Amino acid sequence: MIDRLRRDDGFTLIELLAAMAIGGVVLTALMGVFINGTKATTKIQNRVDNTERARYALDRIVRLLDAQVCTQVVKTTDVTTAPVFANSDQNSVTFYADLDGASGSPEKYKITFLPKSGSTPGRFTVDTYAYNSTADGWTTQVGPTATLVSDVIPAKDPNTGVDLPVFTYYPYVASATDPAQVGGVSTNPAGTPLSTSVAPTVVKVGVEFTTISSTSHVDDNSRAVVSGSGTLSTFDADPTAPTACP
Repeated sequence: MIDRLRRDDGFTLIELLAAMAIGGVVLTALMGVFINGTKATTKIQNRVDNTERARYALDRIVRLLDAQVCTQVVKTTDVTTAPVFANSDQNSVTFYADLDGASGSPEKYKITFLPKSGSTPGRFTVDTYAYNSTADGWTTQVGPTATLVSDVIPAKDPNTGVDLPVFTYYPYVASATDPAQVGGVSTNPAGTPLSTSVAPTVVKVGVEFTTISSTSHVDDNSRAVVSGSGTLSTFDADPTAPTACP
């Protein structure tokens, strides 16, 4: 019995060091798997969040653009018969819309993309104005300026990397080489800001933007790029009078 115990000498120092080294390699590999898994999970969560925020904002903007209407009050400089205002540009669009259908009480909306400034992320805002009978125009702001979505940047051209316009405007086609195109919507966007002569012919407004992480506030692979458009449901198809309103 004593001889057997004497032969049980245990591990040498070299064996312990070798075991520790092997264990360290295994733990390092497992830690790498854990860290990569955590990063992947965060990226997926960010992408889902970015997509949801982008879809919400796009749905709201397109819903407003699809509700564009023509107005008939023309007594003030604030009012135009066409839905889209002159001076609307690639970052801001002002127009008349009626979310209640043909209710006779349309409102004026101004949707603005505000680029990132300092620590304030880029965002979409909406201002709503109701008709004021005293001023005979849409001058009464309804509530404070609303923020649709934050952490927004313009979409980029995949070939050049240049920022694309957030809003694009497509006029009615008054004349074309192909007669079949006359009376439709142009495939070529109008220049911005819209002039007083072009604005009344705009019958379609496109919107495209990118949402980025609302936690890191940086553009990474979790970004979500969305695009859509709103079209005036009925417009004058007379080539001799190319206006947005019948």
